[in-house]
Amino acid sequence: MKYIVFGLFVLLVSGCADNASIVALSNRIDNLHINIIKTADAVNINKREILRLTNVNKKNNQALQGILVRLKNEESATAELKKLSNSPKLPNFRIIPVSHLKFDVKRKKIAKPVDKTAIYKNAFNLFKKDRYAGSIMLFKKFISKNPKSKLADNAQFWIAQNFLQQEKIKKSVKSLNVLLESYKKLPENRGGKADIALYQLYKIYVKLNNTKKALDSLKELVTIFPKSKYSKKLVKSLLGGRR
Repeated sequence: MKYIVFGLFVLLVSGCADNASIVALSNRIDNLHINIIKTADAVNINKREILRLTNVNKKNNQALQGILVRLKNEESATAELKKLSNSPKLPNFRIIPVSHLKFDVKRKKIAKPVDKTAIYKNAFNLFKKDRYAGSIMLFKKFISKNPKSKLADNAQFWIAQNFLQQEKIKKSVKSLNVLLESYKKLPENRGGKADIALYQLYKIYVKLNNTKKALDSLKELVTIFPKSKYSKKLVKSLLGGRR
C-alpha cells in the first residue's frame, strides 16, 4: 500500500496524473484499507479461536488424566477382587434386622437409702410401750448388725433397762457390765452411757447389800467422770444433801 501512496504522490508532484487516474487510485487505496481492516478482524477472530481451542485442549487433557487415573484405580480394584476370589470362601452369615432381635433387659431397681437406725428406733418404741421382750430382741439385733455404731453402747444400755423394768436384776447387772467392758467409756454428754451405767450399778449393789461392788462402782464413777451429773448427784447424797 505504501508503494501505491508513493506513486500517487509522484504523479501529483510531476503533474502527470489526470483526475480519473487519481480517483481510481484513491478508490483502490480505500479498498485496500477495507481489506486490511477485514484481515485484521479475521486475525483477531482466529486468535480468539486458537485461545479457545487451547483452553478446550487443556480441559480435555485434565479430563483425560482423570479418566486414566480412574481406569488405573479400577484395574487395581479388579486385581484385588481376583485375589479375593481365589482365597478360601467365607461362610455365609445371615443378617438379622435389629427389629427382629429380642433383648432381655431387666430394669435395675434403684436402691433406697437404708436407715441403719431403724431397728434401734423400733426397739426403743417397743421399750416405751412396755413390750420388753421384743425391745430386747431388736436391740440385740441392732448390735449384731452394727457393732461399730455410735449407738451400739446405747443399745446395750437399753437392754439393761428392759431387764430392770422386769425386775430381772442379775440380767440387768450383766448387761451394764457388758456395756462398761465392751465399749469406750463415754459420758452421756458425749453420746455414751458409761456414767449412768456406773450410777445404776452403785444403786443396784446397794439394794443387794453388796457394799464392796457398790463402793467400786462409786469410786470408778467419781474418778473417771468427776464432772458428770451422776457423780455430783451421788456425792451430794452421800454428804447428806439429798432432798
